[in-house]
Amino acid sequence: MQSKSGFTIVELLVVVVVMGILSAVALVAFNGIQQQARESQLLAGIDALEKGLRMYEFKNGHFPDLTDVVPGDDFTAACVQPTAGGWPATEGLTSSQCYNLSSGGEIGYSTVLRDALLTVTSGIPDTSGMVSSIPGLLSARGIIYQYWSEDRVGLVYFIPSDKTCGRGKVNINLGSLLQCFVELRGV
Repeated sequence: MQSKSGFTIVELLVVVVVMGILSAVALVAFNGIQQQARESQLLAGIDALEKGLRMYEFKNGHFPDLTDVVPGDDFTAACVQPTAGGWPATEGLTSSQCYNLSSGGEIGYSTVLRDALLTVTSGIPDTSGMVSSIPGLLSARGIIYQYWSEDRVGLVYFIPSDKTCGRGKVNINLGSLLQCFVELRGV
């Protein structure tokens, strides 16, 4: 009697199914790690910007005033991004925006802020990978510098509501997102 060597079709199918399950588990874990990396990059960017802005204030006696941005009703705000070219357009945001409210509010780029930061730091962190949105309501990415007056200045960013704000505090809970705020100077 001859012995047959090789695998049966059932054995091969079992191996393929097991490999598929392992691949799916690995993919889910990898996506979670990527999100954690983007969040860590955002929080590291907040720390770097806070230090840079405090250094600017120490050197110049005041925080940067956004003279090239149209002021809002309560405050003036600008995206903190490395270049005037901005970031790729995504999720309802143009390349120069870091915030867009579907009911009409948007925040764009400031050359004054970039130039002020570059006088005290070697570079501005790119936090464009952290994009948050509530479909039909708002889209936001990166870090926003808010200037009310010399007495009130801060950094704003958005994160998923299942995360913590790091060194910032929760400013507004939007359900699926948290608006976080790092106060540089308060009233």
